[in-house]
Amino acid sequence: MVADERRSQAEIDTIAMLSVRVHPELRKRLKRHSVESGASMAEIVETALTRYLDEEERA
Repeated sequence: MVADERRSQAEIDTIAMLSVRVHPELRKRLKRHSVESGASMAEIVETALTRYLDEEERA
């Protein structure tokens, strides 16, 4: 999902919670990027995970 796309409430209600631990500096970078880009941290992480897993499937 790109930052411009927004989810409907029905889609949000079916999204699973994922909790992970990351180094504090990585979280700061993520938060900074979120503020600067206007995308939520969840949107950024979902996009990054999707891209990573898509690449892994192609490998």
